Amino acid sequence: TVTFLVAVSGFFKETAMRGKNLGQLLKAIDLLGKAEGMTIDELAEELHKGRRSVYRLIDFMQELNFPIYDDKGAY
Repeated sequence: TVTFLVAVSGFFKETAMRGKNLGQLLKAIDLLGKAEGMTIDELAEELHKGRRSVYRLIDFMQELNFPIYDDKGAY
């Protein structure tokens, strides 16, 4: 288990993530880092997850302060 400390509104929130989930997080970061980006459906297919799981993963990435944008601006 890997533990992240995430700064949220001046407080620290501890978030534990198991190996498989950590791998999916790193893969999602890599996929979203491509110049053309990816849609939610494309991410879901690549990660073998449902759309809801992908949205939760994106929310977690934002908690870690990764900037996530859609074609209309911030996610």
